[in-house]
Amino acid sequence: MESVEKIFRIPKLLLKKWTAALRSGEYQQGKHTMFDAKTDSYCCLGVLQHALDGVVEANMEVPSPKWGASKGITEPVKGSCFNPFLFCGGNWCSAAYCNDELNLSFPEIADLLERHAETY
Repeated sequence: MESVEKIFRIPKLLLKKWTAALRSGEYQQGKHTMFDAKTDSYCCLGVLQHALDGVVEANMEVPSPKWGASKGITEPVKGSCFNPFLFCGGNWCSAAYCNDELNLSFPEIADLLERHAETY
């Protein structure tokens, strides 16, 4: 069986809500900002915040460290913004990069999140 590196920690219920929202078809996928009010579109990280809180931090490309800490989400670099790295196409790429530059669909990103998340 292939070993998969778990690169970030997230409460199990939060991951479940996030991946369900990404797969739901309820969110129009956008780029380079968590939420674009002009196009009513979200990046994968904006879907996370909206699914959990019903709102998205304004004018942000990634969730703030304070927001991530308030949800019990941790990454290897303490105090870093929450933008987990995922192994995609032979490279480690941030979730935002997978969304914005590699043009992965929300369901594809959800699959990678489940693969690389350590839940508790």
